[in-house]
Amino acid sequence: MAKEPGGGGGGGSVDVGGGEPLPYLAPDDSQEFVQMADLFIVLPQEGSQGLQERLPLHSQVLSRSCAAVAQMLASLADERSGAACSPAHPLDISTCFAGCSRPATLLFLACAYNPDAAPARLQAALEGNSGGLPALTGMLALAHRLDAGRLLNAALDWAHERRDEVYSQHPTLWLSTAAALQLDGLRGRLAAWAVSRLQEGPAAAATLLQKLDFAVLPPDTAAMLLDGLAAAAVAPPSSAAYAGWGGPGSLCQRVAALEAEAAAAEAAEAAAAQEGGGLDALFEAQQEQAVEDWDAGWDEADEADLDLEGDDGDWDDGLPAHLFDGAHPAEGPFEGLLPELLEGVQLEDGEEQAAAAAADWPDEFEAWEQQAAAAQEAPADAGGWGEEFEAWEQQQAQQAAGQEAAGAADEAPAWEQQLAGDGGGDAGGGAAGPAVGNGNAAT
Repeated sequence: MAKEPGGGGGGGSVDVGGGEPLPYLAPDDSQEFVQMADLFIVLPQEGSQGLQERLPLHSQVLSRSCAAVAQMLASLADERSGAACSPAHPLDISTCFAGCSRPATLLFLACAYNPDAAPARLQAALEGNSGGLPALTGMLALAHRLDAGRLLNAALDWAHERRDEVYSQHPTLWLSTAAALQLDGLRGRLAAWAVSRLQEGPAAAATLLQKLDFAVLPPDTAAMLLDGLAAAAVAPPSSAAYAGWGGPGSLCQRVAALEAEAAAAEAAEAAAAQEGGGLDALFEAQQEQAVEDWDAGWDEADEADLDLEGDDGDWDDGLPAHLFDGAHPAEGPFEGLLPELLEGVQLEDGEEQAAAAAADWPDEFEAWEQQAAAAQEAPADAGGWGEEFEAWEQQQAQQAAGQEAAGAADEAPAWEQQLAGDGGGDAGGGAAGPAVGNGNAAT
């Protein structure tokens, strides 16, 4: 930190002994980071007359937070055809902070350099450790001037979250600041809070009225509060309604219009509910009637089964067989559900068919028992048939062997005779041969 005797501007600065840390830097900002500062401002030294402090700043930090500073540096860079500032030639931007108190300026710089610590810094300022409420409202004014939207909105949200603590300290100062900076959103929040406090009871209203100085407030702000208080007798206006306040009486008119819209919506909802309730009741009645018809149909089926002997009229699944034998009731649980399938079918025909089926059932069961008994005897018959077939095969084999032996006996004499005849012929020929040969020889 450096001090300068009198005047503002550049040279002649001297180092402060002991190297006091800059109050707006983050805890982890190093000395090397401080030496890279390419901007500076000059502020009056607190508690000293004629002394000023030169505070080093960084263009990257302020350009990120403040759109006005970024535009100024970009314009200077274009004019100079190069960098607008550098650590060797820092730029004085004290005019951007002109008119702001030292506590408000330091609070703004602390929030810009370390946004995460902004709530703690704002709380410390509110408690009076860093300038009190004037420092807080001055910080809002500086953020609004430098177009630091994120810092401004963060501070406003923090204040509204603690409105009973923050606004109640000096409601007149808050309302005046909102009107001066033309922060309609803040003014709407303040007005809605003030009117709600006035409605809490005599004690709360008296405490707030002691702090509200209507003579200091802008005329439209005072009129807005009175209009809101009158409208709140019917329905408290929202903060958005205050932010869009259109003059005396506008809030009462707005509340009346909202009440009319709400009444119309409630009437429409009631009519829709009544209509929907009638349809629901009709549907429930139809469902109940269908259940009753279904139960009646099954009761009739059970009564028909009781006339039969035992449970012969039921299948294994427990359902009466005659219900699946073409007997479909024309009335009962199917009425109104499947008319296209039940058209032309009469309940009386189904009962007659069921009775006929029940009468024929004993004969069919007796025939089935005979068939089952015959099927049980089939294995024994099959075993005897096998033995008979084996005996028949043996008999056939014996007959074939006898016929073969008889044929062989008949053929044996004929074969022997044939062999004898063949032997005689051969002997005669043998005797004549030489004779013929001799005759030829003699000749």
